[in-house]
Amino acid sequence: MVRALVRKHLTNLKRRFPSLADTKILALPGRDYGFRLIVPKSVWVKVLTKMAEEQTWSNFKNEAAARNADTGSAYVNKLHAVWWEMLQLQESQTRRNQLGDIGLTRPR
Repeated sequence: MVRALVRKHLTNLKRRFPSLADTKILALPGRDYGFRLIVPKSVWVKVLTKMAEEQTWSNFKNEAAARNADTGSAYVNKLHAVWWEMLQLQESQTRRNQLGDIGLTRPR
């Protein structure tokens, strides 16, 4: 099963990979990933392998922005928002670890 939050992402996959072309996109309102493709694992592994072999970019957010017509600006904005939140988590964990290294953290 391949899950997506945005239907167009699955449409793009189906257009790009002939092995997915005849697969129906399932719309499941109310689910955390509202769109899905049901494909055999062996098919999905081949698609992922091809995508990994093609990958040349070093920054996913920048690559998504460069393909704005395929991804949409709302998607790119959300990528940046998630990145920001995860950076805040990393920085808080780093500070906590640094304080722990010098014995300044409070016991739990």
